Amino acid sequence: MAQVQKTKISIPYYTTYTHVYQLAKAIKEGAEQIPNVEVTLYRIPETLPQEVLEKMHAAPPTSDPEFTPELLTQADGVLFGFPTRFGSLPAQLKSFLDACGGLWASGALRNKFAGTFVSTSSQHGGQETTHLAMINFFAHNGMAYVPLGYASDHVGEDEELIGGSPYGASVIAGSDGSRMPNEKELDIARTQGRKFAQIVSTYVKGNAEVPEAPKEEIPETPKVESAEAEYPKVEAPKAEAPKLQSTEKPKSKSFFKRLFCI
Repeated sequence: MAQVQKTKISIPYYTTYTHVYQLAKAIKEGAEQIPNVEVTLYRIPETLPQEVLEKMHAAPPTSDPEFTPELLTQADGVLFGFPTRFGSLPAQLKSFLDACGGLWASGALRNKFAGTFVSTSSQHGGQETTHLAMINFFAHNGMAYVPLGYASDHVGEDEELIGGSPYGASVIAGSDGSRMPNEKELDIARTQGRKFAQIVSTYVKGNAEVPEAPKEEIPETPKVESAEAEYPKVEAPKAEAPKLQSTEKPKSKSFFKRLFCI
């Protein structure tokens, strides 16, 4: 029996107060519900010095390995997690993406799947624009963007404050960062992981089952002998150019008479 090819999904995240990390773990749980899927969590490298992080009361780094541009090429699908910075990307993630120029130049990320999950401090603090800030990177690298859509019943609920949108899972952390993801937000994250893994694994399985097209032998074109070999050349007779009669009128005798009289 042929060995089933595993689908590899990477979840690189950047987190300061573990909100995004909590979502990342829930997404991993959901993705692992799909058979033959291998999921790995990674940390986006920190760019702030330690003394600054201490003043910010940032959480200590997780034990997950750091993500590198090379690891992007080894995954079939990638789900990026990050907090908002004014409705856009944090500098740490932007610095990582800027280091992927070589991958763009070689086309190494073409046809890989990608998605996002985020964290904001308020309900209107970039819950959707933060997701959209990654679309440029996906498009320029030829990656296939997979949104959450309305795969979760919790997306669109308005009975209580809740993160999550058609673009992906999210958490509303509060102005002081004290609000951690609730069970509904974690359920949205698990749904996103499961849906993403199902789509990517279906693609990987389909590619593995498609046989390589046999090379068609192109028949040689028969040589057509030149008609010159069978039929000798017949030279057309050269036509003599007709003699042109001079248009000059003969000189009259009176002319010569006058000539001799001079």
